[in-house]
Amino acid sequence: MVPRVLCDIIEVAEPEWVGAAEALLGRDREAVFVDRADISAATSIFKEGRREFRHASLVSLNKLEQFRAKPERGTFPSIFRSQDPNAMAFIMRRYGTVRLADTLDQFNRPGRAIMKDGLYDDGLVRTHRWIEASQHKIGKAAQANALRSLQDQAEELDLLHTKKSKEAQAAEQALAALKNICEGRRPAPLPSRPRRPRSPKPRRGSKRSTARPTADFARRNERSRS
Repeated sequence: MVPRVLCDIIEVAEPEWVGAAEALLGRDREAVFVDRADISAATSIFKEGRREFRHASLVSLNKLEQFRAKPERGTFPSIFRSQDPNAMAFIMRRYGTVRLADTLDQFNRPGRAIMKDGLYDDGLVRTHRWIEASQHKIGKAAQANALRSLQDQAEELDLLHTKKSKEAQAAEQALAALKNICEGRRPAPLPSRPRRPRSPKPRRGSKRSTARPTADFARRNERSRS
C-alpha cells in the first residue's frame, strides 16, 4: 500500500489562480489516495484509527468512475494538472460545477463561482476563501517554499532562544551578586556615640554659693570709705 496525498500529486497550471485554488480546496489538499486494490484494507485501518486520523480524509475511489471526463474550460478543475487520474476525478467530483469568474458580472451568474481574489459563491452563500502564501501546499514549488519558511522560522526561534538564554544568564548572575551582598557582605553597624556625663543637679535645701554676694559687699565698702 502506497498512500498519496492530493497536494503531492497535483499542480496548479495557472499561477494567477494559485491563491484561490489553495483556499477553496482547503482540507481537501490533504485527502489520501490509495490504489484500488488497497481501498478495503485502508478503510479498515482508517476506521480503527479514528482518533489518530481524526482530521484525515480517505478518498472513496469506487465512486469516481463517472467523473473521469476532461474538465471543461473555464471551470475550477481546469486549472489543475496531474498524472494521477484519480486525483483529477476527485477534483471533478467535488468542484466540477465551480466556474472561474474574472468579473463580477460572470460571478453573479447562477451557480457556483470563484474569483482570483478568493471570493466564492457556493450557489447560496458568498464567502471569502484565503490562505497565507506560507501555508500553500499544492505542488513541489509550494512545498519547497513552505520548507524554506519553516527553516527561516526555526532560525529565528534559535536566535531568540540564544538571546533569551543570555538574558537569563545575566539575570542569574545579578541575583547571585545580590545574594552575596545580602548574606556575606553586610555593612558593619555604625559605632554608637559616647554619652556626655550630666552635671548633678543641686539638691533641694542645699546652700547656694556665697562667693558672689561677698564680692558685692566688698565693693560697697570701698565706695563708702571713699
